[in-house]
Amino acid sequence: MREINNIHDKTFKEFFSHPEEAKDFVHSTFPKELLEKLDLSTFEPEPSSYIDESLSEYISDIVYNCLYFGKIKIKICLLFEHKSRPEEYPHLQLLQYLLGIWHSNLKERKKLEIAIPIVFYHGIQKWNYRTLDNYFEGIDDFLRRFLPIFDYILIDTVDISYEKIKRDFHQKLMKFYLYIVKFMYDPIMFEENLTDFFEDLDYETLSDRETKLIEAAFIYIYNTINIEPMKIAEIILESSEKVGEAAMTGAEMLIKKGMEKGMEKGMEKGLEKGEYLKAIENVLKGAKRKLDIDVIADISGLKIQLVKKIIKLAALHPKITRYDIYDLLTSKEE
Repeated sequence: MREINNIHDKTFKEFFSHPEEAKDFVHSTFPKELLEKLDLSTFEPEPSSYIDESLSEYISDIVYNCLYFGKIKIKICLLFEHKSRPEEYPHLQLLQYLLGIWHSNLKERKKLEIAIPIVFYHGIQKWNYRTLDNYFEGIDDFLRRFLPIFDYILIDTVDISYEKIKRDFHQKLMKFYLYIVKFMYDPIMFEENLTDFFEDLDYETLSDRETKLIEAAFIYIYNTINIEPMKIAEIILESSEKVGEAAMTGAEMLIKKGMEKGMEKGMEKGLEKGEYLKAIENVLKGAKRKLDIDVIADISGLKIQLVKKIIKLAALHPKITRYDIYDLLTSKEE
């Protein structure tokens, strides 16, 4: 379980440690009345973490500083909830976290800074938000005076619709990350919508930062989603003609992972015509994208010798179709 938590935590930090992605997240999820008071042009990362040893089991943090009303420095604390089920008393952890920030302020002889906690939760069960005073029975206005009343912003991926991800988020890699965590427990929906997200990515203009994030996303997909790696690789090949090096690197990685799991390789003579045609099509796509012969063989399930033969036929006859190749190959087999 700890290993799974680590991959969730690691991927969250890889995406949210980039100001462009984090700012897009804040802009697309914060309440309007708060956004109007924040100067996001001053949104800057802070290298510090305020997670102590006792909190590290439950949450991890990425912290940004920002000006409120153009003059008050506040902290925006993006907190990743490790558990895949709702926390019953989140205010207790959050209070401990906030106290850590204020103790740090005092230690550094700074004025106390306001911090806004944002809890990012990606579990299956819906998080039932409630205020701290609702933890106690028999509370009234008089007793409420003795409680440390404070609030937090909850981002529950259950509540972020597919349409909102597509419509409201502008950073393409943040969209991709949210898509993954949104559907990680529903591999059927993940597979059905994956092509749309590949179509949204303009691979010709990806920066080095974005390329690394795509590769991190593929590693995350492999480790968290119950879908065959070869299936994802096939979807990548079938997506936009703009599929670039980063996506193909991810595809190759998934193929190798699939091989490590002992996935079946090799398409033999007895396969149905439709399967054979599909394999030929994958060979042609792989060759067009200049993949290694070994990788093309793994994607298609055909033996390397047969893959080379198909590529040679396509090179000699540029207008040849997969049906022509199928007829040539099967007639020779007969």
